[in-house]
Amino acid sequence: MNAIPCELIVADTGSTDSTVEIARKYTDNVYHFEWINDFAEARNSTIKKASGQWYMYIDADEYLDNDCSELLNFLKNKDNQKYRSVNIIVRNYQNLKLDNYADSSLARLQKLDETCFFEGAIHETIPIRNPFYNISTIFHHTGYCFESNHQKEKKRIRNLNLMRMEYEKKSQKSKAT
Repeated sequence: MNAIPCELIVADTGSTDSTVEIARKYTDNVYHFEWINDFAEARNSTIKKASGQWYMYIDADEYLDNDCSELLNFLKNKDNQKYRSVNIIVRNYQNLKLDNYADSSLARLQKLDETCFFEGAIHETIPIRNPFYNISTIFHHTGYCFESNHQKEKKRIRNLNLMRMEYEKKSQKSKAT
C-alpha cells in the first residue's frame, strides 16, 4: 500500500474474531455488510465505495507473493489504461503443509467502471473483460486448508447450500421469462 496511491476497503460480513479491530489498524474504510448468503453482493458493496481507477480484491484467507513488483509495475505504467482486466494466478492450497495446490488464473484486478461487478453467490467473479493482461504475481489462498474434518464438512455444507440457493434463484428467473 505504501508503493502506490490506493485505498483499502473492508466489508465485514459478521466476523466474530478480531477482524474488524485488525482492519481498522490499516484503514478507516471498514464497513459492516449484513450477510445475505451472497458473496457477490458483499463484494459489490465495496465496489460502490471504491474511488480509484482499478479494483483488486483479496480475502482474509489469502496473501500476495512477497515480490509484487510485476503487479506494482503494471499499476504504475500509464499504458495500463488500455486494459480492463488483469489475470492473476490464484494458488489454492489443499493442505496445511501448503505442498498440495492447484493454480488458476482469475481476473482479480479490474478497471473500475460501470461494468465492474461481481456475479455468483459463491465463488463469485467479475467476468474477464477484454482487453486483458496476464501477470504472474500469485495470490496464495488457504481457504480450503482444514485442521479438522469438522471444519471441512462445515464449509462443504455452507457451499452446497449457497450453490443450491443460487440454482433455485436462476431456475425461478428462467421460469418467469
